[in-house]
Amino acid sequence: MSDTSAIADFVAEYRPALSRLCAGLCGNRVDAEDLYQDTWLKAIRFYHSYDPARPFDKWLFAIAVNSFKNLRLSAWARKRYEFPLPDEKQRFLESIPDKTASAGDYEQLQKCVAELPERLRTVLVLKYVSGYSEADLAQLLRIPVGTVKSRLHTAKRILKGQLS
Repeated sequence: MSDTSAIADFVAEYRPALSRLCAGLCGNRVDAEDLYQDTWLKAIRFYHSYDPARPFDKWLFAIAVNSFKNLRLSAWARKRYEFPLPDEKQRFLESIPDKTASAGDYEQLQKCVAELPERLRTVLVLKYVSGYSEADLAQLLRIPVGTVKSRLHTAKRILKGQLS
């Protein structure tokens, strides 16, 4: 299988998961789309360094997390994006695939998650949006498992307080 064919297969397979991860990390559609594209560009550019013995999703999501961290450090990213038109915000909320929660519930949760410190938000999104285990998170983020558990506990405690 050629590199081009392998990459096309990976894009098809991981498009939904990477989209959810980017949306969870960024908290807004515009930055999430930028992060999504940047992640795939880097994955294509550095595909030669991918070790097929490791799971592709962990490699790809590590690229996304590192790109997100770089994005957050840039000066222009410090400004908060607001939806310019009310119907754009509504379209975004309606595009959320989980139909069990109302748009209002999701909007409040998304706002609370977006307000978390980056280190807490990243662990929370990778755990509950992307479904990584604590051990996988420790490996992906290069931090001890105990730190992952502590950050998850802290993030959930903060969210519980904000939502109740």
